[in-house]
Amino acid sequence: RGAAAAAALGKQEVLTMQNGANGVGFYKYNGENLAGFKAYINVSDIPSGIKGFAFDFEDAADGIETIEHSPMASEQSICNVAGQRLSKMQKGINIVNGKKVIVK
Repeated sequence: RGAAAAAALGKQEVLTMQNGANGVGFYKYNGENLAGFKAYINVSDIPSGIKGFAFDFEDAADGIETIEHSPMASEQSICNVAGQRLSKMQKGINIVNGKKVIVK
């Protein structure tokens, strides 16, 4: 499960994903309110007799098939010191293709 917003758990016994003493895993949560965007498991949802579980990410699909990029443009990239793109160089310090250029 996961909480997109803060969840009031009350006295439910839950395990939350934490970076604990033995590394990242699910550990007993002692609070009554869980902050948003936290993963948790309600202990009552775990079938009896289960002593542990593991995650296998070896063959997990990430949805990324290829990364496409376009070749660099032949024209110069001109920016001011604030990182704003400029159509032409202006008086002062300009950054042209990653190098500082001073125009008087």
